[in-house]
Amino acid sequence: MGLITPHYPKTGSKGGRSPNPLEMMLRIYFLQNRYALNDPMAEDTLYDVTAMRSFAGLEMTTPQ
Repeated sequence: MGLITPHYPKTGSKGGRSPNPLEMMLRIYFLQNRYALNDPMAEDTLYDVTAMRSFAGLEMTTPQ
């Protein structure tokens, strides 16, 4: 993680949406590679499969 952290985007001076935590993004990337998922398939899988969501460190919350 120490090699990647300096290159991972941070919130810039223009503001914008803050990036997801690096560890979570790496876990999602590993899931995509392991199960040969493209981006839309990975997103759908993270919504549908509790084990993958747990591995990635995602929590499902409903907007208030």
